[in-house]
Formats: sequence, C-alpha cells, structure tokens
Amino acid sequence: MLKIRKKGMLRKVSLLIFTFSLLSIPVFSQIYIPDQLNLLGTNIQIEESAKPLIESKIHNLTINPTRFYDLLTRCYMYFPAMERELDNLGVPNDLKYLAVQESTLDGNAVSRSNAVGYWQFKAPTAEEFNLRVDYLVDERKNIISSTRAAGSYIKKSQKYLGNWIYALLSFHSGLTGTKNYLAENKINPTRVVLNKNSHFYLLHFVANYLAFSSQINDTHISRPPLYLLEYVGGTNNTLMEIANFTFSDAYRNSPNFKVELQHWFASIQSVNPWLIGARIPDDKYYSVILPIHPTRKNELVGKLSQYAYQGKVRGKKTYFYRDSIKHEYPFIVPLEKSGKGYREVRANGLKAIKVDGKVKLKQIANNWGVSKKDLAEFNDTHLKKSLKSGIYYLEHKPDSLPLSYHIFENGETLWGISQKYGISLKALNQYNGLTGGLKPEEGEKIWFNPLD
Repeated sequence: MLKIRKKGMLRKVSLLIFTFSLLSIPVFSQIYIPDQLNLLGTNIQIEESAKPLIESKIHNLTINPTRFYDLLTRCYMYFPAMERELDNLGVPNDLKYLAVQESTLDGNAVSRSNAVGYWQFKAPTAEEFNLRVDYLVDERKNIISSTRAAGSYIKKSQKYLGNWIYALLSFHSGLTGTKNYLAENKINPTRVVLNKNSHFYLLHFVANYLAFSSQINDTHISRPPLYLLEYVGGTNNTLMEIANFTFSDAYRNSPNFKVELQHWFASIQSVNPWLIGARIPDDKYYSVILPIHPTRKNELVGKLSQYAYQGKVRGKKTYFYRDSIKHEYPFIVPLEKSGKGYREVRANGLKAIKVDGKVKLKQIANNWGVSKKDLAEFNDTHLKKSLKSGIYYLEHKPDSLPLSYHIFENGETLWGISQKYGISLKALNQYNGLTGGLKPEEGEKIWFNPLD
C-alpha cells in the first residue's frame, strides 16, 4: 500500500501486487510532502495550499502500480547515463526527473505540439542546441545527446534567471515567458515559494521528484538487471552489424543463435530510436546505447575500445542566430531593492542597476558598497557624476556568452552592444579583430565567443 504523508496525516492509496516480467512489484515506501524541500540546490517552501495539488499529481503517477513500477525500471536504467551527462555540464543531476515528467522516459514520445523524444524538444530548439533532426537521424530520441542539450538549455537559463527552479520553468515557457511569469505574479526570483497559484509545471516537477526519488533510493526495491553502455562510434554501421559484433561469444555456437541475435538486435533498437536511416552517418560521432547485463560490461568495453572514439566529439561547433534575440536583451529580472530613479535587477544574469532618468553615481556607489573605480571597470567606461538611463553592472561581465553573434546596425557602438548583452568590451574587440581603433560595419557579425 502506497502512503502519502501530509500535515501529519497518512493518506493511503491502494496498491495491488502484480508481477512485472520476472520481478514482483514491491510494497513502495511512504511518500512525504514536506514543508521545506532542498531541490536543485534551492530551498523550496511548500505552503499548505500547494500540497493537495502535489498530492493529486503523485496519486496519478502511482495509482497504477504496474505502470509505476515500469517507470521506475526506466529510471533505474536511464538515470546513470543521464547523471553522468548532467554532472559533466555542471548541472544539478536532479534535473533528470524533468525527463520523467516530460516523456516518462520514452524516446518515441511525441506531444500534440510536435515536441519529440526524452526531453520533448521541438525541432528548431533541438537544432539550436546542436541536435541533428532529419530523415536519417533524430537526436531528440538519443538519451545521451538530448540530455546534454537539455542540460545546456537549462544551464543557459540559470545564468540569466539566477535560479535553477525558474530555469527549469524556462524549459516549458522559454526565457522570456518565465521572465513575464515572474513579473506578472510579482515573484522575487531569489526565493521559491510554492502555493496553489504556482505554475503547474513547477508543482508537477516537485510531484515527480517526490514520487520517484523516494523509491529510487529504497534499497528494498529490485533493480532490473540492465546497464546502458554508451558506445561512441559505429560510423557507417547498421545496428544489426553492431548487434552481431557485440553478441556474446559464449552463445555463438548455440542452436538458437539466430533467434537470440534477433532478440539482442531488438533490444539495441529499442534504446536507439534516434537512428532512422539504415546506417549511422559519418558527419559526427553518435552515442549508440547497448542495454547489457552488468556482468558483460568489462567484456564489451574491451571489445569496443579499439573501435570507439575516445574523445566523444559530438559534432563541430555550430553557431545559431535568431533575429528575435536582439529584442530580448538586455534580459532583465527585477529584484526587490529600489529607489528613486533606479532599481536593482539581474541583467543578463549579472547583478546590476537599471536607471530611469538620472541618478547620482555617488548614491549608487554608497548604497551597494562599490567604489566608483570598480563601477567604471565593471561597465568598461568612464562614469560621470550622474548616471543616465541604462543598465549599469555591479560585477565583472564575462568574456563569452552562451549565444552566437549580433548583427551590427547603423548607430550602434561596440560598448552599447557589450552593455546590452553583458559581455566584456575587451573580449568583443579581441574576438572580432577590432583592436587598434577599428570599427564594425553595418550588417557585420559581432561574435560573442572565440572562433574555433
């Protein structure tokens, strides 16, 4: 019997015992809805009015024990590979529960809006994050590539929003949509408080996390005997050729060899729905997933190591640009502190002041404990006694951005672009060969990263 604990009371949801494959469905652990939750490195306050909504979602996830256990087995199978990719990106690996929310870890999932795969990317966004989507390959259905893209997307959002929970919301609503949601609901982005009026996407994420994390960490629940081995290689091979090559040598002389090989091939196909064409293309190295028994790991690593590409290169760096991007910057999230003619904000992910009208430089310096010299350095300019309308940073701007380039327009200055996007003026000059007094021409691309 599954129990949900709320407000000191146990709410019970009946669970029948079925069998799943060769494993029996266990009695699951109690699920608690706490008042405080530390998730994604963020302290979340859960008010009483939010708990019935979270509880309802948990109930829907767990009411069918067979399906719930099926989802748990997918978590056991996919999570180690997902955690590795998210850790490599420096992203909290609890984001993996978002893929459960988005697709129930079904690589073939397609939404009504034509979002596809484990993380439910639409094609334009997938391509922006270097996922190939065409008639031969759809990397939205590749657990490794798509997790890497989702982690990169949310990491970029976190830079601008300063909060992993609201960065997660941007995966549903976009950066601008999330900024508007925070502004319209007068939410302080430095705190996360969930109540009955909170965005459903956040409530559902907490519900998925509570429902599955409590069971994932329960050592009494049997794990499926599968390990997903990533093989970065196989260029120009078919999955059947890879299946034949990786088939266990111990069974090659078996009278059922052909039948067993077909079963092995079908298993490989089931976790590699990204390959649509017959052969793995040679434009970059793709991750092929092999669902093996853990006892075969060393055998296959040794067999594949001479053919695998060790560098795990996933394609050349590609720059994307959307014309709308220039209208979204500077990306400003208001904070609480304000005064006459100015307001503290996060501008492009940095601490900053938004000035409307004129404000004394001395006033800003005193209020934030920043010297006039540092303010001038942070903003790459000499500041006068009065600050005019605009954005003024309270910390150093970075040397590169998770963007591609800006198209220079008549009347713009390189300093104005550096302030608009929040990037070092010195770096812009270096990346674009504009040292020694050279100036860009109209229509020229202003790069935000060093070209490889």
